[in-house]
Amino acid sequence: MAIRKKKIERRILKLLGKPTLIGFLSLLAYGCYAFLSPDIEERKLVGCSPRVIDGDTIHLGGISVRLQGIDAPELKQKCTEKVAGKSIEYSCGSEAMAHLIKLVGNKKIVCTDEGKDFYKRQLSYCFAGDLNINKQMVRDGYAVAYSYYDVSFVVDEMIAKGKKHGIWRGDFQNPSDWRKKKKRARG
Repeated sequence: MAIRKKKIERRILKLLGKPTLIGFLSLLAYGCYAFLSPDIEERKLVGCSPRVIDGDTIHLGGISVRLQGIDAPELKQKCTEKVAGKSIEYSCGSEAMAHLIKLVGNKKIVCTDEGKDFYKRQLSYCFAGDLNINKQMVRDGYAVAYSYYDVSFVVDEMIAKGKKHGIWRGDFQNPSDWRKKKKRARG
């Protein structure tokens, strides 16, 4: 947002070098934009008692919020782990959801507004006090860094993988690959 404003300011200053009607109208339009555009504090969504939908989505105050920069296993997704030398299947999607419920609890949640995704969900970085929920889901191994869109949590993913936390304790299919496979199977 700040970069965009800087570009607009430079264009306006360039136009103001030539006192024209366009320059004056540009200055007037920018003044209205700067005055009326929401401050970051005004763009925050705050709520108590969020409802967890899955490992990377919550409902907060009637708004569907997708945790930005992470991708958790889907609710029906299964993963495997070795137990006494045998591969055991478990519901890693349900486990990811349970972990998010634990992180969120009944705390006051503050989420940023990073725009909308394809499904019209609000993309957000969400916090419970000082705890970055998105980051903690990845660091605890219940979500992967969605590095295609955001590289913020790649180091946290490496830490979880190294310590074999959450889904990293065994084998799993990347959630985005799992969704693509299910979509192809449906036809």
